[in-house]
Amino acid sequence: MKRPAAPCSARGEAHVAFAHDGQTTRLADLYQKRCAKILPPRVYGERQAVLLNTAGGDRLDSSAPWGRGASAIVTSQAAERIYRSLGDAGRVTNRLVV
Repeated sequence: MKRPAAPCSARGEAHVAFAHDGQTTRLADLYQKRCAKILPPRVYGERQAVLLNTAGGDRLDSSAPWGRGASAIVTSQAAERIYRSLGDAGRVTNRLVV
């Protein structure tokens, strides 16, 4: 007899902010909690941040504000798996402020 899968209850929060200091765009703030992670790749040129979900969270909230004059790229991982929920529907919230 198969046991029912346990519902996933992972929650994650991620926040990355960029500011312009008069010469270049810099990382102004970085916050990550639980299964939501942010990787700032080591690249030359424009600032970048990659949003990652490391645990298949039911609730993922991310935000990325840009300050005046800032220029940056924010993207997500290449693929996201989707699973059937045994409870409430999952939710992914992204807030981008330019």
